[in-house]
Amino acid sequence: MFGSQTHSYFFGPMPTMVASSPKVGFYWVFVLIGSLFPSCLLYCFLLRSWEET
Repeated sequence: MFGSQTHSYFFGPMPTMVASSPKVGFYWVFVLIGSLFPSCLLYCFLLRSWEET
């Protein structure tokens, strides 16, 4: 119940914001990529260094 509540809290206003202005939607995509990309790079780097040892 708490998980669905948090999900609706985070993603509830997003469709209306994207519909009101596409620039906000682009900003959200940019933020998501900016937060996910470094963690993926770090994960690949750790995996590669772990395989070498």
